[in-house]
Amino acid sequence: MQVLERLIEKRTVAKAQKEFKITALKLNVAGRRGYPDRMFLIPGGKPFFIEFKRPGSVPTSLQSYTIKNLQNLGYDVEIHNNVEEALQAIGRRMEAARLPKTRG
Repeated sequence: MQVLERLIEKRTVAKAQKEFKITALKLNVAGRRGYPDRMFLIPGGKPFFIEFKRPGSVPTSLQSYTIKNLQNLGYDVEIHNNVEEALQAIGRRMEAARLPKTRG
């Protein structure tokens, strides 16, 4: 049986909130479709967007277009179809946010 997208999303959010104490906002943009499923608020003002897909699925053309536009604007967006990989991606960003800032 194939894992549903919403279960991957739900499990990732629950584990991220428990492990990283992070806020994950569900993106239901009124009148706008194609936006990633979640925005994770990384410390330091670094939003990280994830589009969740079940294994073997790919984003729709509208989702791909929206993701590319967000990336072109400098936003951090990834597509994940696995809870552990999504958590690793969040963890990398959390770790980078904890690194000491150097003065230049």
